[in-house]
Amino acid sequence: MQKYVFSVLLCLALPIKAQVICSATQMLNADKTGCVPLACPPPKQLNLTKTACFTPPTCTSPEVLNPTQTACIKPKALACTPPKILSASQISCIDPIISPTEQNTKPILGAVQQTWDVNVGELLRLPLCVTDAQRDEFKLKSTMLIGQFSEPYLNTDNLPTVDFLFTPTAQQGNKIYSTAFTARETRTTQHYTSNKVAIKIRVWPSANHDIDAITTLSVLRAFWENGHLILDGQMTFNTLLTQEERSAFITQQFELIISTQNAQLLHTTPLTLDNQGYWHVTFPLAHAQTPCNVMLEFNTHKVSHAVTNAPSTCQ
Repeated sequence: MQKYVFSVLLCLALPIKAQVICSATQMLNADKTGCVPLACPPPKQLNLTKTACFTPPTCTSPEVLNPTQTACIKPKALACTPPKILSASQISCIDPIISPTEQNTKPILGAVQQTWDVNVGELLRLPLCVTDAQRDEFKLKSTMLIGQFSEPYLNTDNLPTVDFLFTPTAQQGNKIYSTAFTARETRTTQHYTSNKVAIKIRVWPSANHDIDAITTLSVLRAFWENGHLILDGQMTFNTLLTQEERSAFITQQFELIISTQNAQLLHTTPLTLDNQGYWHVTFPLAHAQTPCNVMLEFNTHKVSHAVTNAPSTCQ
């Protein structure tokens, strides 16, 4: 009997390695068994999304790289607060370099006009310029407690400047304020103080200075005599006026309106004032038409006064 021999081959199943897939921001490690963050060989750099390598351009000063580091751009001009100045590259503010052997000098406060006018409720802005050979830091001071100072800035002549700011209230109207300004160094050993600059500020109650020129209208006497009503009085000039302004005001033509207390018009006439504000008016008026009191109006000012020798039947 013939024998057959069967040989059985056993196949063993070996494990197959799975392929590693990395995200856009990763790459395979050295043995390709895992992912690591994407890295770039110098001088290349990762882009902002960390998905690719690129070589940033080389910029020549004053140009700098843009935020994405893909191009060179010119930086915007900086505005430096005095006494700091722009660096040579114009990309930062630095303190000026003062030679150790350089002698410190006093700051000079620039001259301004001596008299300033401002109306109640309006802002007065008074620029004060400081010249200093070493461009030292300084602080402005005023002998007047009211008002305040702005932050330093460079004016059109590139000089350090501080504005004095003052907005008067109604209670400060019809007043003159005097003050003197100085600039004092703050970061030097000597703390030098500049020259004094003195000014006066006239505070007007309103923007109409013709109305403000007179503060009171007074009637000194009012009497009827020989068919005429005779009035004498005085205007009180505002103390804000200079002598030249008072003389100019007197030359203007303003009407005096004379009426009864019942608003019945009696007479109007251009009023002539002398340098002290005194005035005199006479006009025809029948005795029977003479009121007990007259009402006078001049340039928005009003006043009432009894009439001497008025008829007993007056109203």
